[in-house]
Amino acid sequence: MKHYFIINPEAGQGKGKEMIPQVQRTLAGRGISFHIHMTRFPGDGEGFIREKAQEGRPVRFYVCGGDGTLHEAINGAYGFTNASVGLIPTGTGNDFVKNFTQRDIFFDIEAQINGKEIPIDLIRINNKRAVNMVNIGFDCEVAVEASKLKKIPFIQGPLAYWGGLCKRFCLPMGEEMEITDGDGMRLSGKFLLCTIANGSFCGGAFQSSPYAQIDDGLMDFGGIRTFRRMSLLKMLPSYQNGTYIEKMQAKKGVHFKRCKNLIVRSKNPLFASIDGEIFSFTDLEMQVEKQAARFILPKGTSKVEKPKVTEGLE
Repeated sequence: MKHYFIINPEAGQGKGKEMIPQVQRTLAGRGISFHIHMTRFPGDGEGFIREKAQEGRPVRFYVCGGDGTLHEAINGAYGFTNASVGLIPTGTGNDFVKNFTQRDIFFDIEAQINGKEIPIDLIRINNKRAVNMVNIGFDCEVAVEASKLKKIPFIQGPLAYWGGLCKRFCLPMGEEMEITDGDGMRLSGKFLLCTIANGSFCGGAFQSSPYAQIDDGLMDFGGIRTFRRMSLLKMLPSYQNGTYIEKMQAKKGVHFKRCKNLIVRSKNPLFASIDGEIFSFTDLEMQVEKQAARFILPKGTSKVEKPKVTEGLE
């Protein structure tokens, strides 16, 4: 089996490059076939992985970067049963890895090599696949501002997200959307934000989808209608710790459903954040692809046990 380490030199202000000596020190002289590939431009990792996976032999790709780098890798390996993808979380937010225990072990090259491959779901969005989450509205606008702030030294991860949040909080909020799932749910009106999730976390520290499971064949939809600013401020702590769904649903301002399909439409172009990557849309068609990817789970880690959905929410 061939082992490829895909390193995004820009992720985490260069933290990925720091993994090179550890990879070489751990694997050199052990008869393990490995190669280190430094990505050169956006999309390079996806193209490189697809090219190597097409060769047909069993192959593993370990990406050193954040959720955007993982997004590229998953899309590059998509459709190849001989390929699996692992993650060494050297990005800033590192949201997907929060679905697992013992996250420090993800930096252990020995544990990665000896890890097992587990099937995980993906969310198909038009012609893309998301591994963690799709954010629309306020969350996405905050992500755009946070990406700008990350270019400033010492402003990374949750700090950049909070900075972006503060800026967007002072601007007009809410977008007109129509949301359907083909199974009875039909919503319309002005929404502050929507999340469509396979994983639980976004923004580096916000547990926006506390019930989301990465392998259950369902995506968790959460929609929050536009509130007054003071109500939004009161909601933020519960949005961060994942309790907002229960606390706010009685006020008819929060919608939650686990579904297999979802369509979001808007008359005006909106932005969507797909695993942290920003796209413009007027129509988004989403569908769960059950166990469509193989993820490398390092030895010594396991999936985080998620809370059960409170009766009456679905």
